[in-house]
Amino acid sequence: MIVEQKTAEDDLKRHRDHLEELVGERKSILVVDDNPTNLAVLVSFLEPLGFDIDTADSGEKAISMVAAAVPDLILMDLLLPGMDGDEALQQIRKSDRSRDVKIIGVSAAVADKVRAGAFAAACDDFVSKPVRMEALLAKLKEQLQLDWIEEPVKEKSAEGSAAVPALEAIPGKQPPRYILDEIVATMEMGDYTGVERILGRLMKEDPSYGGFCDTVREYVRRYDDEAILQYLSDAEK
Repeated sequence: MIVEQKTAEDDLKRHRDHLEELVGERKSILVVDDNPTNLAVLVSFLEPLGFDIDTADSGEKAISMVAAAVPDLILMDLLLPGMDGDEALQQIRKSDRSRDVKIIGVSAAVADKVRAGAFAAACDDFVSKPVRMEALLAKLKEQLQLDWIEEPVKEKSAEGSAAVPALEAIPGKQPPRYILDEIVATMEMGDYTGVERILGRLMKEDPSYGGFCDTVREYVRRYDDEAILQYLSDAEK
């Protein structure tokens, strides 16, 4: 199944509840990623904070959009169909109008280390996939010299909406090592939809994997990549 947009917004709200508002002029961000789920998650996270967000699903489209209107910052994925992020970055930097635009590069941990390193060096800053929202906010604050009003996250009362509870693993059959490795690789690319596809395939092959799949699905629903990776690591033991 694909995580619904409303579920994503509810989950991501937990990460931004301590941010009251941005102070000063609104900033524009162009998010470049060919994965529609990743785009939807980032837009759902950033727009309510007060950013003006545009999206592009290819390097070519990003160049065209920047030529028409230079944003304050570009969040550029490295791996894109056709023209990759590193080539798109070089083309954007060649223009006098956009050579000074702030660019935060994005790449999965499984990408070519040398290439990813060169790409990161060419950017103003860099984040790894899966993107951790708190880290992204810190980099946006630094690169765009942002100020915002903050307040501590308020604990909910027993009568109110409780914080997301810890999830206990549902007992059940564990898949073989190669399946776990496939999920890890997909997770490290930030591809939550891909993880869902793997889980769906597992359930068709053997319904006894139901407990495992239900546990991972719940973590996916929460966008809790650390918990997913920890659970998969425990499953290998």
